[in-house]
Amino acid sequence: MAEFQTSMNLLGQLRQQSDQQAWERFATIYGPLVFGWLKRRGVREDVAEDVRQEVLLKVFHEIKGFDHNGRIGAFRAWLHQVMLHRLRTIQRKNIRSRLTESSDEANDDAAVADSGDRLAELWEAEHSRFLIERLIEMIAPEFQERTLQAFRRVVLNDEPIEVVAQELEMSVNAARIAQSRVLAALRREGAGLIEY
Repeated sequence: MAEFQTSMNLLGQLRQQSDQQAWERFATIYGPLVFGWLKRRGVREDVAEDVRQEVLLKVFHEIKGFDHNGRIGAFRAWLHQVMLHRLRTIQRKNIRSRLTESSDEANDDAAVADSGDRLAELWEAEHSRFLIERLIEMIAPEFQERTLQAFRRVVLNDEPIEVVAQELEMSVNAARIAQSRVLAALRREGAGLIEY
């Protein structure tokens, strides 16, 4: 699967802070990414939602100071650090105010926040997959389900196009056309949001 990076174009638009459409696109894509990533790591839903909201606010306030060093994944790594920092901050507040439901849950959340390097690797691995799945959801109404299935299986799951075409009862050429059409729609929808 191709790696997707947040585009410099989107980062530039976010820095302007007056571009409401750019912020809405960012929140639509990255809000669920942060929330889902935390939930899959065992963070309680209410804590994950608090972290999601605080991450979006933190990015809004600090994006002007973000210095992209030109390295692939710089924004993704910065966002991951913002997320972990916000999680730790919320955990400290919860511990102090005794808002956690149980000490086991507090310990589970703390383990997520403190396992740095391993979590950074998981974050990297899930980032591209999440972005493309989110964009597919956005373009799905434009396509028949079989077209999207062919794309997912060939492009995302690396299945041989001949096998996919046969199982979906379409020609290999039709599967290639489906792949091309979906990819074009993803590029259109992701324009300014991601770089391929």
